[in-house]
Amino acid sequence: MESLQECQRSAVKLHATCQVIKVASRVEEVDLSPSRLKLPRRKAVLLAETLPSALLWCTSLRAIDLGGSHLLVTDELLDTIAGCCGTLRELRLNYCESFSALGLQTLALGLTRSLEVLSLVRCTAAVGNGQVLLAFPYLKQLDVTWCRQLDRRVPARLPSCVESLNLHGCEEVDDESLSVLSMPHLTRLNLAFAVITDDGLRTLVEGAPSLRHLTLSHRINNLWNTGRWTEEGLAAYKRAAPQVEVRFISS
Repeated sequence: MESLQECQRSAVKLHATCQVIKVASRVEEVDLSPSRLKLPRRKAVLLAETLPSALLWCTSLRAIDLGGSHLLVTDELLDTIAGCCGTLRELRLNYCESFSALGLQTLALGLTRSLEVLSLVRCTAAVGNGQVLLAFPYLKQLDVTWCRQLDRRVPARLPSCVESLNLHGCEEVDDESLSVLSMPHLTRLNLAFAVITDDGLRTLVEGAPSLRHLTLSHRINNLWNTGRWTEEGLAAYKRAAPQVEVRFISS
């Protein structure tokens, strides 16, 4: 039989645990990106081991940023997020390479109706040809910067509710990708280093009528493929869509 002191200690531990769970259940945002944490490797490993169990208590999460946290992001962690973070709206996994398309598929099953913002910068292996992205029907913002294997047919098959689409460095994206584009709510589009010609620019006038910001790559002194549009074609697009601000970047 437990002594009175042991019972009191147990009660104190239980109360502390309940308080932690109570606080965790109110957390709405988790930012574990290296730029924010700046953890040494030993502590990063410890965090990777404890994060899945901690997330089980965070039932009100709306945003998670794990960008660059290579040790943290695995298929197992994404399975945990899919299972316990049903209110999640934003997920950023930039530069993480330890998870696969299977992890994204699991996410899609668990967060089908809630996830609106997905950022997968340089997650080339997991994104693959991009077919897995079609499993997120309510995305409003998608960033697949430098996911070079993205199939040219995927952009046109993304949900029509997308408002911001970043295809920077997706080298398979071309005029065919835009030819049947129908995104009436799209306001921001990045096509830097995609293989776009004047024909592709023309299709944006009707395919993305709400567009306000378009990013292309500089043509001068650039080692990368910067597209095949001409200055004349760009000028024609600007005349047809004067409301669009065209921005140029070099890398």
